[in-house]
Amino acid sequence: MSTISAPYGMRPAWHLGGGTIRSIAFDGGIASTYNTSLGEGDAVNLVTSGTFASSAAGTLIDGVFHRVQYTNSAGDVVVGQYWPASTTATNITCWVYIDKQIVYQIQSNGSIAITARGDCADIIVGTVNTKSGNSTTQISSTLVGAGNSAQLKIIGAPQGTNNAWGDTYTEVWAIINEQGLGFIPGNAV
Repeated sequence: MSTISAPYGMRPAWHLGGGTIRSIAFDGGIASTYNTSLGEGDAVNLVTSGTFASSAAGTLIDGVFHRVQYTNSAGDVVVGQYWPASTTATNITCWVYIDKQIVYQIQSNGSIAITARGDCADIIVGTVNTKSGNSTTQISSTLVGAGNSAQLKIIGAPQGTNNAWGDTYTEVWAIINEQGLGFIPGNAV
């Protein structure tokens, strides 16, 4: 039973089309001194500077942060699962999942029943666990209801001894429902 709140962000689970799940490298994908930490599994959006930033609840999502490599101010090359806020760096490359057919597993901040399948909810942005490098973002257990839209659409839940519909902190499978315009042909950010 999923009775402990132990969020891990948006974790790629499977691909709707049966394709391979892979992140894409973006040179210069994070601005030096960007003032928000990003952890593996954080929702991100493309901003006008051509870099990625954390997606807040209720905003569009262009992808999910995977990892980063950069040269810090001491000249050391750092490779990791998270970007520490306000880091001064050069040669920054970040990897982001941008395929809209990826299904993500994410823990909710409360109980979600099977009747939520097909419903939508926003994310609750957490902090980065600096030991694991993982996001602590969750999906809200407050659903928006029929005919309404939110960032993620719930399409199922992994079933097993550690998770079931209605658990205290249900883990669900969700797709990005409100996608950003960054990678849609014909739209400039």
